[in-house]
Amino acid sequence: MADQKKKQEKSVFTAKTTKQKYVHILIALVILLVIMHLPAPAELEEGAKSMTLLGIIASVVYLWVTEALPHAASACLILILIPLLGVGDFKSVFSGTFGTDTFAFFMGVFTLSAVCKKSGFSKRLGQMFMLYSSSNSRVPLFGSMLISFIFSMFITDMAAVAMVLPVVIAILTAMNAIPKQSNYGKCLTLGVSWGSIYGGICTPAGVGSNITTMKLLSDLAGMEVSFIQWMKLCFPIGIIGLVVGFIVLQICFKPEVSNIDIDKEQLKKELTENPMTFGQKYALFLFVAVVIAYLLSDKLGLSVALISFMIIPLAILPGIGIFANWGELEKSINWGSIMLAVCGVIVGTLANQFGLAQWITGVVLEPLSTLAAPVQIYAVTLITDIVGILLSSMTITASVCVPLAITFAQETGAPVWATAIAACCASSTVMILVTQTPTLIISYAEGYYTLKDCAKAGIIMTFVSALIVTVVVVACGMPAVPF
Repeated sequence: MADQKKKQEKSVFTAKTTKQKYVHILIALVILLVIMHLPAPAELEEGAKSMTLLGIIASVVYLWVTEALPHAASACLILILIPLLGVGDFKSVFSGTFGTDTFAFFMGVFTLSAVCKKSGFSKRLGQMFMLYSSSNSRVPLFGSMLISFIFSMFITDMAAVAMVLPVVIAILTAMNAIPKQSNYGKCLTLGVSWGSIYGGICTPAGVGSNITTMKLLSDLAGMEVSFIQWMKLCFPIGIIGLVVGFIVLQICFKPEVSNIDIDKEQLKKELTENPMTFGQKYALFLFVAVVIAYLLSDKLGLSVALISFMIIPLAILPGIGIFANWGELEKSINWGSIMLAVCGVIVGTLANQFGLAQWITGVVLEPLSTLAAPVQIYAVTLITDIVGILLSSMTITASVCVPLAITFAQETGAPVWATAIAACCASSTVMILVTQTPTLIISYAEGYYTLKDCAKAGIIMTFVSALIVTVVVVACGMPAVPF
């Protein structure tokens, strides 16, 4: 642990002193000025605005990586620079962040997490999990990833993480794991997000980008894809990604424990002598009610964001709620993580609106026409991942990249179904930056891993995921149509 800490302190990328922080801030400013004054490609209708937006994105990402400013403060710069530099007006920018259902969803999810923590329900749940599970530390890790994976096949990734994460945090709390220092803590919290990401690609119901892809295949290629046809190609990709992700996490962050040393007899005695309190029972009620509502959201005609937002008043009901007043609840919500998420949304919206993402994708895809089909699949996957960094939204990334991938396949003779799935899977398996998906934002908010930790493992898994997609597609015969 001490050696690991020394390595972190010697990092040339992370600012540690005030002087270093200002140097990085100056470099970020230079990045912004250079990019925004580069000549804009003729294909971009909003050339000047597009280059300025690209400069803002690059400079803020640099600040995130170097940690020259708190991550939420760097995110605030997005809201400031966009109207200040004429990319958009402040009213539209603000309403496009805090006026979206993404903001409402996170408010609700973080409230549920706070309810589980304050009531002691998450701790009790973790104690019960440890009481009946193996002492091998790999079992809770893979188990939590698998549960998140299964949930995410049928409900949103965000909802799956929101349901599994309290159990994981309870385990880490019982182990006295230190946030940002415990490698096992990094594996567990990142693992829950990764599990949901790979589960989400397995079925059409998993994530919004899957539905978007099915619609685009129908409109642009005349292909109607059934639930089973989707799973035949995507489930193998998802399950292999889950297993490989389980291995990669342990390579990137070697757990400091091989066995969870817990006195099960003492734990059993403690649970017996301390029955569930009213607060814990109420937290359990809210938790189960939210899970059921998530699962039945379509039949109920309610959005996941609305269901999540309804948790807030229920958490502070007089005499029943876990929190006595709003101020108490307010202190338990990670506002910085919400800021990261909503700022990512506005960046993605503007990049799509100005045609910046489409231009980048088109420029890169054109030279691929001469490559072998398997190489094309691998390249399409990687390119979509890169575009996903700009857009910070799975659905928007799919909306931009999948139609381009379909058109590319039709013009070059590449298999349309295989190429479209490659782009779709890539749009859903974005995991380099925390801001690329709310799924990562939720686990990041618990504080057990840093942005650099996420990028370190995410970069590796991005390349591996592209390889997994390619191998599975080739093994299935590079299908041009659903089978």
